[in-house]
Amino acid sequence: MRADCLIIGAGPSGLIAAITAARRGKKAVVLEKNRIAGAKILASGGGRCNISNSTVSPACFNSNPEFAVKVISEFTSKELLSFFEGLGVYFKEEALGRIIPATEQAVTVLDAVLLECAALGVEIKCSEEAVSVKKEGEAFTVKTGKAVYSSSSLVIAGGGIGYKLLGNSQKGAALAAGFGHKIVPQRPALVPLKLSGSFFHRMQGVKQEAAITVRTPAFERTYPGDLLFTSYGISGPCAMDASSLGTLPGSECFINFLPGRKDTAADLVKLLKTRPKMSIASALSGLINKKGVKALLSELKINPDGTSKDVSAEEIKSICKKLYNWKIEVTGPKSFDDAMVTAGGVEVSEVNPLTMESKKIRGLYIAGELLDVDGISGGYNMQFAFSSGYVAGKSLD
Repeated sequence: MRADCLIIGAGPSGLIAAITAARRGKKAVVLEKNRIAGAKILASGGGRCNISNSTVSPACFNSNPEFAVKVISEFTSKELLSFFEGLGVYFKEEALGRIIPATEQAVTVLDAVLLECAALGVEIKCSEEAVSVKKEGEAFTVKTGKAVYSSSSLVIAGGGIGYKLLGNSQKGAALAAGFGHKIVPQRPALVPLKLSGSFFHRMQGVKQEAAITVRTPAFERTYPGDLLFTSYGISGPCAMDASSLGTLPGSECFINFLPGRKDTAADLVKLLKTRPKMSIASALSGLINKKGVKALLSELKINPDGTSKDVSAEEIKSICKKLYNWKIEVTGPKSFDDAMVTAGGVEVSEVNPLTMESKKIRGLYIAGELLDVDGISGGYNMQFAFSSGYVAGKSLD
């Protein structure tokens, strides 16, 4: 079968690439190995489809932020929302700038995309995995288990390995590597973290507002948000945002249990002086969860029943120093089964961010999560997927 453009992957980047190309009069064919198209869209935002964010900046991306923002500047959050409003889908903004459909249903977004594909004559071939891909002369040939397709333009939008239960795999990376592209080792991102030690066991079930700082000799990044302690380590937005950089070799991670607070030591000293019978554990319980107090004082070998006559100002300073900068030993991320996105992928220096065309193979375009770009939670990864797919679709010959 001959097409003007072939697209591997019916996720957000692949589908919008097909629509954009079809609006330019191209015959677009999308090959999807899953039995349905748009599974990643349906799963995003816990089924509510956190499609974008009102504020996009380099700080929202862990890997190759400048590349990510350059791509998004070609198809912004405002332009993405306008695109969907043209399809009859409307949105609302929630806390932290998160943008979701007014219906709070991801299926609203997917239905609109699939209806537009049908109206434009885009052919979506589900349950057809690309078995082999090659380029001969000016034409790409893609073989599936059912047919052979050819085109002068090929978009690889096969996604990453995150959301493995949705059928994602390393196939997309393998296809790009077959064309000579460097693949940065793929790893789970937006994923809970496993820790060594014992203090987190004593805090299991505790939810705490906090901030995690990731430090290396080359950079320092801080991620605020809710933190959840588990039997294996930590989860919650704070930990998951830090997971991409926090699991890199040579990185160190620190929890701040008191983000936004200053002079805590002085406040505690004053409190214990005015209430001489109050224990240090009771004083700290006004700041952090009681389980956290017990774990902290146990780590510092301080008697929780000690009062102002037992606990010196220096000890109080050491307690607060620990609360502001509690080092944790990250042993690794949980598996891809638990990951929302994939870090690593196709080396972005080998792709033109203004067109998404490969710098190695003319007519080859790479979009979406397959690239070495990963953002924090809040709609940034979906925005990048849609933006990169749109750019590919408007650029292909």
